[in-house]
Amino acid sequence: EFLYEKAKEAGASLTVERSSDVLRTLISIADKNQANRVVVGESGEAGAEFLRRLEKKLSGRAKLIVVPAVS
Repeated sequence: EFLYEKAKEAGASLTVERSSDVLRTLISIADKNQANRVVVGESGEAGAEFLRRLEKKLSGRAKLIVVPAVS
């Protein structure tokens, strides 16, 4: 509920999905919603390659914004 309320306050939408192909699902959601920005949380070094691939796939469609993790 907290994230939903924060998204609503910012005039954004929040989508929760389960998927075995996260990259394809994120691209599909962004395209379906004609998103010009996709915001994701930082996931450490293990997720860096995923974020590079996501940014490449979004190129020309939407800007990828990565929110840094708080230590």
